[in-house]
Amino acid sequence: MVESNCGGFGQMSKAKSKLRAQVKSRFYYIFWGIATVSVVTGQIYVGSGYREMSASFNRMTSMLYSLMDVI
Repeated sequence: MVESNCGGFGQMSKAKSKLRAQVKSRFYYIFWGIATVSVVTGQIYVGSGYREMSASFNRMTSMLYSLMDVI
């Protein structure tokens, strides 16, 4: 039997596909890193808005209670 190496073409395409997979994984991690930062930023924004709304609600109820005491 005669083995044909084809000039190392099989080895070259394996290296190329491995390089392509590494490029995909780099963009994969960049995408998920940006997505994670976006979600955490959104949670902080919603949390700060909730805290502000809660403080406003507490001011309103305390004003109502003080009016009820007068009546």
